[in-house]
Amino acid sequence: MEYDFSSLPEVVWVEVMSYLGFRDRYSLSLTCHTLHSVFSHPSLWKSAKIFLLGGTNNFGPCKTFMLKTSFKTIERFGTLFRDLTITISGHVKGVDSDSRSLLEHLAEHCCLESLTLEAGQMVSSFHIGGTKPNEQDLLAIVSLINKASRLKKISVISWPMYPDIFGKPELNIFHAMMLNEKLKNLESLSLFWTKRDWSELNPLLPSLEYTLRLVTNFKQLTHLAVRAVMLDSDIMRELAECGRAKMKLLQVFVSSRPLVSSPTQRQRLSFRDWVHLVLACPQLQVEVVIMSPIRDEDLADILNPRTPLTSVTFLKHSGCNDQLLTSLANSYENTLKQFVCHCMMTDIDESLLYLVTRCHQMEELVVTQALKHETVAIIQDLRRWNKLNLTKQ
Repeated sequence: MEYDFSSLPEVVWVEVMSYLGFRDRYSLSLTCHTLHSVFSHPSLWKSAKIFLLGGTNNFGPCKTFMLKTSFKTIERFGTLFRDLTITISGHVKGVDSDSRSLLEHLAEHCCLESLTLEAGQMVSSFHIGGTKPNEQDLLAIVSLINKASRLKKISVISWPMYPDIFGKPELNIFHAMMLNEKLKNLESLSLFWTKRDWSELNPLLPSLEYTLRLVTNFKQLTHLAVRAVMLDSDIMRELAECGRAKMKLLQVFVSSRPLVSSPTQRQRLSFRDWVHLVLACPQLQVEVVIMSPIRDEDLADILNPRTPLTSVTFLKHSGCNDQLLTSLANSYENTLKQFVCHCMMTDIDESLLYLVTRCHQMEELVVTQALKHETVAIIQDLRRWNKLNLTKQ
């Protein structure tokens, strides 16, 4: 029998198209008049991703262009966007006037509820001597924050943190957040946090004092994601303050600790810091992502047995060993729900079995290291997993 799938209800086709990327969705819309009409359904354009190609480095002339597909998407559906991701690859410099105008048009006419922004490569002290972004380009991006009225979630994966740019209020996206009174009820704030395999090791970041100002300004936050070096006892105490919304999720991205001149400069989250925060926010969950090799003592500066650690991820270039697995099992047996390890380890079968057996709450396990067949069989039969991803080897 032959079926006329175009006769399916519109709600079904909207659901089907929601799983497709832009190109596939557009190709499907060309098959018949019915699907061409469904292509423009407002619910399909609540979430959008905009891409701009930047320069490969900031030590020579470069231009930043918006991809044609992104250009057309904004022109036709920009007013429908509610959840927007803007990604600028490489370095931000010389955004063409049409792209800049389109970003300004977005700021004026769309009512965003969520904004994720990756404004070029993260800046380190190495880049300071190079060419900086044009002010008018940054103003077009900052206008998305200045004009926002309904934002509940902001994620800044990267921003050109050149000192002279950061010092100008009109170009400082974080200053714009605090200045916009309509963002006082912001619920989720993510600063320089990512799950990518690699990122700038020691990027220029807002100071601890500046981060504290941000956290203090947004008292309705229930989700905060930061780099480990942006977190200290003062910020922990502020998150535990009475009158604030109860924190539900704290995400910490761990990379190499910047060099300090003396041990007294080391930041350390104490047992008491975590106790106060957990008592103030009993539903708090903590997720940690580790990007690069880190010493056990540095990790202990962030985590201790009172940390309600629910998820830990070791990225490809990090390091994990038997001692660390055993420590995680002994310290977080009642809280750890997800363990993800993409780095190379050897002979971890025994310690991994100890971890998953002892952590009875664990429901997601991803390990890219080869395991023995009997280890895989035991893990598979241990419990009903929500996610179990092991290598074929």
